[in-house]
Amino acid sequence: MRIICFLFIAFSSLQVFSYELIFIQGISESKKTFVTRKGTRDGITVGKKSTFTANNISVIATAIKVTGEYTQWKIENQNTKIPFKRDEIVTMYDATEYLWTLNPESVKSKYIKSEIYEPRYAVETHLSFSRGLSESVSNADTTVTERGGYQFEGYIQKEFNRNYAIALGLRYTKEIVNIETASYNQQRFLGMVEGRYYFDQLRDFYNSRISLAFGLGLGQSYTETIGQASSGTSAVLPSVKINFNFPLSKNYDMSFYGAVESVQTRETLADATKQTTNLVNSKAGIAFRVYL
Repeated sequence: MRIICFLFIAFSSLQVFSYELIFIQGISESKKTFVTRKGTRDGITVGKKSTFTANNISVIATAIKVTGEYTQWKIENQNTKIPFKRDEIVTMYDATEYLWTLNPESVKSKYIKSEIYEPRYAVETHLSFSRGLSESVSNADTTVTERGGYQFEGYIQKEFNRNYAIALGLRYTKEIVNIETASYNQQRFLGMVEGRYYFDQLRDFYNSRISLAFGLGLGQSYTETIGQASSGTSAVLPSVKINFNFPLSKNYDMSFYGAVESVQTRETLADATKQTTNLVNSKAGIAFRVYL
């Protein structure tokens, strides 16, 4: 049993270390040869064949010129141009016979997440429309209400790595509430914080990413109806959001999202009566993000 365990660990280690992350130093005008910064000092000799993979595209190349620190590679398929770009990080794998059975990109991504990826800041704006799902009011009879409105939000997002980020922002909400005998307007101005988790890219669907967000908020509310107004505090406890993020370019993203929120307002009426309203809202919206 120990021998089997040892062989399994040894095999797994060989699989991991057989992959190398390497920079493309240059590409010829013909798109048939490229240069990497590894040479005879790294055990590469003229005639050596290797597999190079990036973005799920793989090519086999042969070393045609080798110095101590650099190697010029020529791809074997003369009908194909090099699918890489200068300064791109690719995965090099020695065993060309495994070209179609291995997925070195999954190994590359694991190392890039922790060693190469540089977290960024971003500024984003949101516009969404909300609709009430349920509502309860203290010191008031249960009535049928219809609640709907819109929200403007602005956030600054800080990434920690490819998957985790936090965002701080401000939100303005305006809602119209219709009840059986009247209608009134409610406005809320909140400070928001969101924790976000981004899943890996969906390369087969426009390089989009799905993300989940959990948010909390605290601020002020103001309610106005004919001849009466009240104000107080408001809190989002919590907001759960799912986003579909689409890259427009390297520095711009667009998102479509849906969310469900629990909102509580505590206001003081004109006769000094305190009233608490608990809401559950749904909303859908669009966001634009600019990376700094």
